[in-house]
Amino acid sequence: MKMSRISMGISLLICCVCFSQTRYPSADAGKMYTSVSEAFADNPKARQLNLRDTQTFFVPTQIKYLTELRFINLMNNFVEFWEPSLFELTKLEVLDFRFNALKYVPSDVGKYGKLTRLDLANNYLTSLPNEIGKLRKLEDLHLSANQLTALPTQIGSCKKLSVLDLEYNQLHALPAGFFDLKRLRSLNLGYNQFYEIDGSWHKLKSLEILNLEFNQLRLLPTAIFELKALKSLTLSHNVIAEIPSEVFRMHNLELLILSQNDIAKLPLEIPSNSKLKTVILTGNPISKNEILRLKKALPNCRIIAN
Repeated sequence: MKMSRISMGISLLICCVCFSQTRYPSADAGKMYTSVSEAFADNPKARQLNLRDTQTFFVPTQIKYLTELRFINLMNNFVEFWEPSLFELTKLEVLDFRFNALKYVPSDVGKYGKLTRLDLANNYLTSLPNEIGKLRKLEDLHLSANQLTALPTQIGSCKKLSVLDLEYNQLHALPAGFFDLKRLRSLNLGYNQFYEIDGSWHKLKSLEILNLEFNQLRLLPTAIFELKALKSLTLSHNVIAEIPSEVFRMHNLELLILSQNDIAKLPLEIPSNSKLKTVILTGNPISKNEILRLKKALPNCRIIAN
C-alpha cells in the first residue's frame, strides 16, 4: 500500500514537529571527544563523547572513569550489550543508542536519574524493564523500529515525558499507567497493531500531536475526543469507515489526516465553528457531493480529497 505524496509530506512535517525538541549540548559544554582514550588523556572531566559511526561492537570499559559525561552518542554501531560501566555515569543527560543491535535494556537503566533524552530507536528490543519509570527527568524517549509488544505500566512514572516515539513496533494495547503522562505532548503510535484504542485519554491534557497511522483501527476512537489540547491527529492507512461528528468539535484540532481508509460518508451534522485548518481524505470511497458538503460546512478549512 503506497502513501500519497500529500500524506507523506504532511507526515514528514509532523515528524519534524515531533522531534524538533531534540537537545544537543551547547557550545559551553566543552569539547566533543571522539574516543574514550582521547577524552581521558586530554580531560578526564569531559562532558561530551561522540562515538557515532565508529563500527564498534562494544563500549570500552574505561568509559566509567569519565564520570562527568553528560552526553554520549553511540549511534550507528553494532553494540549488542550494555556495558555495565555505562551505569556508573550517573550525571548523564543524553544517551543516543540509535541503530545498534541491542536486545534488552538492563534494570540498571533506572540509575540514570538525570537523563532527559534516551534514544533506543532501531534496535531489537522486545520489552522494557519496570525501572524505566525511575527516569523522573526524562523528557524525550525514542523507541521506534524495535520489536516491543507491550509497555510496562511504570512508564507512567516518567512525569516529565514530553515526546514519546513508538512507531514500527508490535504494540496492541497501552497499560493503565501510561495515561499518567500528563506532560506528554507528542505521541507516535504509527505502524503498530492496534485494533482499538481504549484507556483514560482525558488524562493526557498536554497532548498536541497523535499519530496512529498504519494500524488496524475500524472506528475513530471516541476516547480521543477528550484530548482538549490536540492539534494534529493522523489516522491514515487504517480501516475506518465512519467519522463521528465529535471530531469536528475538538477544541484545538487543526490537522486531521484520514487518508487511505474506508470512509464513504460524512456525519450529517458538521459544526461550522471547527478550528480545523486542513483535512486530508485522499484514498477513501467518498463522493464528490460529500466533499462539497464538507467544504461548505468548513469554508476556512483546506480539504484535500480524491
